[in-house]
Amino acid sequence: MINRCRNAGMKLPQYTMDGAFFMTTIWRNTGGMTGGMTGGMTGGMTGAKSELTEAQSKVIQIIKTNTKVTIKAIATELNINISAVQKHIEKLKVNGVIERIGPAFGGHWKVNDP
Repeated sequence: MINRCRNAGMKLPQYTMDGAFFMTTIWRNTGGMTGGMTGGMTGGMTGAKSELTEAQSKVIQIIKTNTKVTIKAIATELNINISAVQKHIEKLKVNGVIERIGPAFGGHWKVNDP
């Protein structure tokens, strides 16, 4: 998969593990290599912490309360499904708002305040 993405001039896949979940992100090639790189850099820079959704703000508050909280526990507390929480967390991680420290089991969350 990595070679195919590389040969197509696409951003390499991202592999992440969070708790019991293993996720693969395959980036869509929109506008060729230059378009993809420019879009990624622009999106990362404009995805400012001040533009958080209400759900993302709630996720951050839950993590601040318990840095070892699981995605399942966040989903239960917010009354949303696990995949929705995963999407919120991935967006927060991409924007540098939160990060995972240590292994999926036994690690903890870190909130990066501005």
